[in-house]
Amino acid sequence: MSEKKRITKRAVVRIISFVTATFVIICVFGIHSYCRAEQYRITMEYSAQRSMAEVDEYMSNIDIALKKSVYASSPKRFRKIATQLWRDCSCAKEALSTLPASTEGADKLYRFFSQVGDYAMYISHSLDEGKNVENMRSSLAQLSNYSSNLKGVIGNMALDIQQGLDFSKLDEIPDENNPHVSDGFYDIKDELTSYPTLIYDGPFSDQQYEKTPKLTQNTSEVERETAYNTALKLCPEARELSNMHDIGGNIPCYVFEGANYSVSITKHGGYPLYMSYDHKVGTATLSTDEAADFANKLLGSLGMNSFKMTGYEIYNDICTFNYAYAHNGIVYYPDLVKISVALDDGAITAFDCTGYVMNHTVRKLPKNLKSEQEAKKLLSKSLAVQNVTTVYIPSGAAEESLCYEFRCLGDGGDTVLVYINAQDLSEEEVLIVLESDHSSLTI
Repeated sequence: MSEKKRITKRAVVRIISFVTATFVIICVFGIHSYCRAEQYRITMEYSAQRSMAEVDEYMSNIDIALKKSVYASSPKRFRKIATQLWRDCSCAKEALSTLPASTEGADKLYRFFSQVGDYAMYISHSLDEGKNVENMRSSLAQLSNYSSNLKGVIGNMALDIQQGLDFSKLDEIPDENNPHVSDGFYDIKDELTSYPTLIYDGPFSDQQYEKTPKLTQNTSEVERETAYNTALKLCPEARELSNMHDIGGNIPCYVFEGANYSVSITKHGGYPLYMSYDHKVGTATLSTDEAADFANKLLGSLGMNSFKMTGYEIYNDICTFNYAYAHNGIVYYPDLVKISVALDDGAITAFDCTGYVMNHTVRKLPKNLKSEQEAKKLLSKSLAVQNVTTVYIPSGAAEESLCYEFRCLGDGGDTVLVYINAQDLSEEEVLIVLESDHSSLTI
């Protein structure tokens, strides 16, 4: 009996051990499965965030291109815009197809991208065949209006997705108390019910660099002490000097550094090239105009008086101004200078004269120029001219064009800059001005 009882206890122990082991295995498997499911969910969310951000970016590009297409008047310019539209629409469709949503709104948005791209190429081919496309502009204007509305909806969707949404029920009817990504697609469905069936920096600032700097050509090399005196004008903090060295490259410079600043002065000619000052910015108290006074004062101290402010942008309570060289009524956009001003005390936090050093030279004006009136006749009828300026703009890696810059008001309320070549009357560029309390930029 005692032996039988002993065997029974052993059996009980075995059963308990087996049950415990089984429970542990199930728990481990459950935790592993949960972790894999959670990892999959996180991966899906990150993928959706990335895809939606791409759709948002391409939608913004499409909206800008459609606006420009309404105002472009030359076949050459329109072909360039049409190609960009087709490319951005194709990329937007690709990004949209990776989103885990198959609502009617998503399908309509996909068709919208397809038809806009196809319609743009249709007009481009019509231009190649010499057809009159003026009657198609009304459809482009309608598309532009729809795209502006869509841009707002998609922008909100991208923001919502970044903040975290319920991705488990993407294709259900939206619940007012439980938002998820499909909400935006239902809004898009409404926006697309009746559509037609079919940085930064200022103008040209990203096309300023060449291989050989023009300003320093044929100039003598200055002494380091002379360069240091210029550095002091650019950055008074340079009195606390901790390091000096030289850099080579296409613009050889003397470099002066301290604990919180760096200044570069060209060896040839002794021109200020670049400065950065790590300034802790306090509460902003200066207006944009007051900050511009500090930037203008710096230019004056450097003997750089012939400059026109062409745009600005405020970020983290620092206002960055873009200046272009101006002389005898002509603005030279390639000759760019950027100055950043802290909005608490007016301290200069950055100075970049690369565009001016690379491109400034004495230009010889072409002969037999066309008149402003001749150029004005080529503008789109959707534009009302406000003023005209003669400008130089980049027209290639190392080329420039003399143009008439027409600042216009579009039918849709947009401020539009149109550049007509003063020699052959070709339409070189169309830009849209974005103005807000924090910036005045072009796109």
